[in-house]
Parts: sequence; structure tokens; C-alpha cells
Amino acid sequence: MRWRGVVFRIVFSRVDSGQRPASVASRGRRSRFSPLLVGLLLLGLPVAARAVPITYDLTGGSATIQVLVGGVLIGTGASPTLSGSVTLDSATPSIEALDVTLAPNILMSLTSAYGGYDEITIETASVVSAVGFGPTNPPIASGSSYTTYTGPIDVTGSWGATNSSGTPAGVSGNAIAYQMTEMISVVGSGTDVVITGVTLHSLDGATFGEASDLTVVAVLNLFATPVPEPSSGLLAAWGLALLAGARRRRS
Repeated sequence: MRWRGVVFRIVFSRVDSGQRPASVASRGRRSRFSPLLVGLLLLGLPVAARAVPITYDLTGGSATIQVLVGGVLIGTGASPTLSGSVTLDSATPSIEALDVTLAPNILMSLTSAYGGYDEITIETASVVSAVGFGPTNPPIASGSSYTTYTGPIDVTGSWGATNSSGTPAGVSGNAIAYQMTEMISVVGSGTDVVITGVTLHSLDGATFGEASDLTVVAVLNLFATPVPEPSSGLLAAWGLALLAGARRRRS
């Protein structure tokens, strides 16, 4: 940068003194383009800087939910929206961080009652990467996508249960707080991520007088857009400022 400043001072001093040989004039014309070139380079830097890793805001997506008892499906539900963020490293490839919140109050009607209840509600649920989160197995490439295994993940929230007949009395605000040791994800060539087998909740059958445990499992479909990086935005601003300066000098 110091060398470039010296070149500018020499060219401008020759112009001010009225002495402008052809060679100097040619250098002056070339110098007027240098801010443009620098600006283009700076504008191009954020593209390379976004290689790894990138944090994406979830701008869409959904979750499909299944209620299983002894491996048998007895109910389904859905979260029409998801919020939060996901951080992807396209070079590894891997998921670096995850913070997903489902829509509130997801009601699932059961085809057969469990513990006296025929409706279960996931009142709140969040899936967040825990301390030590990272790859547990090497990713497996398949066409334009790859399967990655990561953990641990904290699942938190609350659940409730009711019976459509009113008996037994409904319950609510029961805490969901446990840690999954591993999560399986399929990441596409873009920013779409499918996370399978996320256990949102489980009930011990013995506690409810049932022979088998109940499990609520979700598949998360994430749709994301990049979060602008402060450094990238600053470089872009510098590039635009240099372009504006070049235009003023030409006018």
C-alpha cells in the first residue's frame, strides 16, 4: 500500500507542474484504473472468504414428526416452520453448529391411547449443538450430497398430553431435557440440510403402565440463506468507495 501511494504522488505532482510527458501521461491513465481494479479485487474477496465455514439463517423449512411405540407408528405431526441457524463447512464437509427451534404446540392425535392419553403435544422444542459438538464419523459422499454424523446435541423444551374424553386430566409443561449422542444429516450441494432421527421426546413405558416405551422422532428439513459476514461487508464497502473515487477523478 505504501508503494502505491508514492506512485500516486509522483503522477499528481507532474500534472500540477504542467509537465506531462507522454510516458507520464500514460502512467496517469493507467493509475486512474488502479482504484477500479483494487475495488473489483476487494469485491471479489468475500466470495473466497465464504469458503469455510458459513453460518446460515433458517428462512424456511419444516419438520415431520412420528410417534412410535415399540417401533409401531401410532401418530404423526408436523412443524410447519423452523427458526434458528446452521453453520456449514463445505470444505470438510461438516456441520459446525446447529440451533433449530420448532413451531410451538405441535398436536399429535394417537391411533391408540398411551398411558390413558390419546393426544400428545410438543409444546416447545429446540435442537442445539452442545459443548464438544463435531463430526463423529467421516462424511459419506453420494452424488451431489453427503451424509455426516455429528454430536452431541441438546434437546430441550416441554410437552403435554390430553385425552379427548377428558379423563384422565391433561398434563402440560413437562420438561424435555436430554442429550443425543449422535445426529445423522444429509447435506445437499446447496444450503438444504435434512437431519434424520432427531428424538424430540421419549416416555418410559413402565411409568405409564405400558409394556413398551413411546418415542417422538422428527426429521428436520432446513432451508437457509447466508448471514452476511462483517469482514465481507467491510471489504465490499471499501471496494465501492474506491470505485466512487475513480469516477470522481475521471469527471
